[in-house]
Amino acid sequence: ANMLGTEYQILCSEAVGNAETMPRGIMRWNPASKGAKYPQFEAMWASMKAEDVVGTAARERYKLNNFRVPIEDAVEAPPVTDAVFETVAIPDYTSQLFDACYAFIVAINALLNSGTDLEDIKEELLLNQLKQSRFEGISGQ
Repeated sequence: ANMLGTEYQILCSEAVGNAETMPRGIMRWNPASKGAKYPQFEAMWASMKAEDVVGTAARERYKLNNFRVPIEDAVEAPPVTDAVFETVAIPDYTSQLFDACYAFIVAINALLNSGTDLEDIKEELLLNQLKQSRFEGISGQ
């Protein structure tokens, strides 16, 4: 039997194991999209250092010291080091994650620029603005 037979058909994402060890009949896809701006993102990633993410300036700018658990005490995530940017391949889902976060930034910025108070940016108002937001991200249009 194979994936076109009547016995089974399994669909899965890249998160399910190694394609070479999967049984016959599995259709696997990779939810990655790399738009025209993706090479710029790769170049930015390769030029980053730990200091850019968790250094003193980053901690002040992004209010990282306001987390309930200080970064130094976090045990669930590995520490951010220069090696992360030098040796770790960018995960395939990164373009969608980056663009999803950026979509919120675009929507919130539009609402703030229209005079909406920050405390009012939530629920239906934010959802409606997200639906109207258009931009070219690293995954494409």
